[in-house]
Amino acid sequence: MEVRPWPLRAASQDLSKAERFALGPLTVDPPTRRVGNGARDATLEPRVMRVLVALATAESKVVSRDDLVELCWDGLIVGDNAINRVISRLRQTFADLAGDEVRLETITKVGFRLVSSDQAGFDRLVSLSPIDKAKADATISVRARPRTFDRRRFAVGSAAAAAVAALGYSGWVRATAHRPDPEAVQLLNRGNTVMRS
Repeated sequence: MEVRPWPLRAASQDLSKAERFALGPLTVDPPTRRVGNGARDATLEPRVMRVLVALATAESKVVSRDDLVELCWDGLIVGDNAINRVISRLRQTFADLAGDEVRLETITKVGFRLVSSDQAGFDRLVSLSPIDKAKADATISVRARPRTFDRRRFAVGSAAAAAVAALGYSGWVRATAHRPDPEAVQLLNRGNTVMRS
């Protein structure tokens, strides 16, 4: 299984530009946010549809959580619960409308992959207009650079910064703590000795 960065797609950013596509027995219409199997259909929330389009555009490749955040949450800081809720909603929709023919796999510690029993469905995926295709191609060079923001690195860095700040503060408190004059300590000890005798 190959995991590699894939270009940002304008379709997952703007649902109105994404074209209708088939995914196994399902028909997905991003502008109206409808997913159906001919007999029944469901309307998805905008964020859930954006995640579905992003996963479908990846064409059965693994999409990391960070890529989903960048594509579907516009890089905002979101917790794992938000992503898990969207993934759960997609799984529920697939189970209701397609049974086992379309499923969403979790690749532990890596990301998610959309799998269809009819892999030919991925051949008819989102087609972009020439302007959107140029925008998506222009982002390849941006995506190839190291990521400027990573949720996990941010969390680890924040924890490390807090630990360093706590250590620095405790050192400062010790350094600025009142230290009595050694002569005063000697005089106090002598006075105590005199009082006892």
